[in-house]
Amino acid sequence: MQEIEDQASYEKLNTEINFSSTLVKDGSGNWRFEKSDGSTFSELQNQLETLTVVPQEEYSRITGEEISLEPGEVLAYRDGKAGEDALEIHDSVYQVKEWLKDYEYVGDNFSSMDSIKLIVNDEDFQKLYEEQAEAYGGVSSMASMEMDVYLNGTEEEKEADASKIRDLAMEFFDGQKEAGNLPAESYCMTSVRYELYESFYSLFGGILFLGIFLGLLFLMGAAMIIYYKQVSEGYEDKDRFEIMQKVGMTHKEVKSSIHRQILMVFFLPLGMAALHIAMAFPMVKRLLALFSMTNIGLFAGCTVITILVFAVIYGIIYGLTARTYYKIVERR
Repeated sequence: MQEIEDQASYEKLNTEINFSSTLVKDGSGNWRFEKSDGSTFSELQNQLETLTVVPQEEYSRITGEEISLEPGEVLAYRDGKAGEDALEIHDSVYQVKEWLKDYEYVGDNFSSMDSIKLIVNDEDFQKLYEEQAEAYGGVSSMASMEMDVYLNGTEEEKEADASKIRDLAMEFFDGQKEAGNLPAESYCMTSVRYELYESFYSLFGGILFLGIFLGLLFLMGAAMIIYYKQVSEGYEDKDRFEIMQKVGMTHKEVKSSIHRQILMVFFLPLGMAALHIAMAFPMVKRLLALFSMTNIGLFAGCTVITILVFAVIYGIIYGLTARTYYKIVERR
């Protein structure tokens, strides 16, 4: 660690020891480590949760807050929200001493499942680790040390320092493994943000372009269909409006009737589309999590902005349609 720190300029350095595993909710509502019964993911997703377990010494080191947990006591974190007073995991009951509202940590799992983080004492850490190892066998999780390094400097300096840190980390890991200080099945993974950015933009840039292009194409297609449908109906309705104007219907009443009719035709589909998006939001949120997109606030904001853009475009075409329709049916 010190060798790596000597090689780069840091804004922040976070490390954390933890292990992550999957919990399955049984019929009585308790959580267990157990293999899938063959059900598909879509059937199981409401019964699965990602569990990350951290020793209390790690939490104290990260936060600077000294804590003392007895066996069976835990601190819990789940999206900053409070939960139940006790958690039953694999036939053991853990009393939640506190639900944490905020916790800066590394090793957060990008997952379409719900996730919970537990801070436990050493005895419970070892117990939970052995339970998941016994349940999952060769596909169980190993305890790991994870590190986030935040670098200072220009982009070029950050790239150079990141490559240097990667090489030193691999060298340190290989040395520890050769010395027998690490299990034979252990491994080291490294990733650099600017490299992830490049792959991210190359993958999702094309998807974004296609989404915008097809969205605008379908939007204009739908708007034009509605526009020409209303214009053609205007010629069909012309005689009816002339009759109503002859029997006393004013120009103001004609215009009000036209606006109500066209307003309904244009904005009912938009309203139904917004309702469908709201109902599909939980599923779309899980699908986005598969692509490591977990910022729900950003997704909700983009959805609202998209609906507003559609509404503005619909409003412009609605105004043009209402004006054309009125000119067709109005009796001078």
